[in-house]
Amino acid sequence: MRPTDAYTTFEQRYSYPVDRDTVIETMGETAIESPTGENATVAETLEHTETERFTSAKELGDTFFSWLPEQYIGRKYYDDRGDNPHPATAGSSTAVETETESDTDTDTRTETTTTHSASD
Repeated sequence: MRPTDAYTTFEQRYSYPVDRDTVIETMGETAIESPTGENATVAETLEHTETERFTSAKELGDTFFSWLPEQYIGRKYYDDRGDNPHPATAGSSTAVETETESDTDTDTRTETTTTHSASD
C-alpha cells in the first residue's frame, strides 16, 4: 500500500468505530511502500500508538501518518523558506560586519548581522 492510499483504504475497509487490534489483525502484514525500499507494515506503524479505538477513517489515517517511520518523511532538515544550515553547524552563530560609505564620504555606517539556529 502506498501511504497516500491510507485514508481511502481505511475508509473502504472498515466501519467505525474500529479497534486498533482489529486493524492490526486484518491489515497488519500489509507493507507500506517506502521511497527508500525499507518497507514497514501497518502493524509496525500502529503498534506505537496508545489509541485503542478509532472513531473514523480520518482519525485512523491521522494516527497512522503520525507514527510512520522516518524513511517516509523525506529529506531531513529541509527548509524551502531560507537558509538551511547543516545539522553539525546548526548550533553556531555567526556575526558579519560590513562597512558602507555614503556618496558624500561623511557618513560611515557599520552593520552587524548575527544569525542563530532554531536551537539557540
